[in-house]
This record gives sequence, C-alpha cells and structure tokens, in this order.
Amino acid sequence: MNKKFKISLTIILLIIIASIGSLSFLRYYAPSKHNIVYSQNLNKKDLDAVLSDYIKNNYFNWSNVSTSEKYEAHKIYEIDEKFGLKYVYMYTLFESDTNAGGSNPLVVIVKEDSNGTYSVVNHKAPKDGDENWLSLKIIFPHKYLVAINSTETVKELQKKMDSTK
Repeated sequence: MNKKFKISLTIILLIIIASIGSLSFLRYYAPSKHNIVYSQNLNKKDLDAVLSDYIKNNYFNWSNVSTSEKYEAHKIYEIDEKFGLKYVYMYTLFESDTNAGGSNPLVVIVKEDSNGTYSVVNHKAPKDGDENWLSLKIIFPHKYLVAINSTETVKELQKKMDSTK
C-alpha cells in the first residue's frame, strides 16, 4: 500500500470511531432540568412511584385538561448506570379521566442519593415525525427498539392502568 492510501484509510477510520463515540455520548448527555414538581407525600425511595409522579406532573403538558385525576403505567426495559446517574429505559402510557394523554418510549435520568432517595434529573423522548426513528436509535439501546414499537406493550400498559382506576 502506498503512503497516501494508508493516511486516507487512517483518517476514515478515525472519523468512523469519532462518529460512533459521539452517538454514544448523545445517548447519555442531558442537562439537569430545574423546577421539577413532585406530589406531596411521595415515597421518593420507590423508583416506580417517582417515575410515575414525574410523568404525571412534569412530562405531559396538562394545561388544557380540566381534571385532577391523572393515571400512568410504565414498563421498564433496563436501568443503566453511567456517570453516577441511572438511565431508566421505559415505555409510558399516561392519561386523565377525560382520556387526554398519550404514550411514549422515554429515558428518565434519575439520581439516587446515599439514603436511597430518587430524584429525576431530566428525561429524553424521541422526536416527532420524520426524525422519530433516528432519535429512537440514538437514545435507546438497539435491543429494545422492537419492543418499543410493539402494540402489545401499549395493550399491556392499558390493562395495568385500568386496574388502578
């Protein structure tokens, strides 16, 4: 091989490695979110309760819904610990008693303190429209992409939510 070819090949490999590294970084980067609201008497040592409370009070914009009853069910696929934080890969279904709501795959970033108390730092949700699939591939591990797009997940969560109403 000539010298120019080796240099070109090396540069291409470095660009590929840098691209893969930046995609991995995008999966984990999220700035801290301020003004997170929690319900009174929330058991912050119960991760499921903290996740549900966060989704009901912070994730969905309920401003156009005149109701006080909110419901949420979720399925956790995995909890990944990186950089002192927990990345909860999940699918959530949420609604009010007037049936306003929705469902989404979601990554909720949680911090656990030394007392075992959880607090949400931020979340990552896929983008809408044409960018949905690409953003899912960036923020979710590949092994969950099929499950995320399964209608069975939503049916399972709807049954779970209906049982709590």
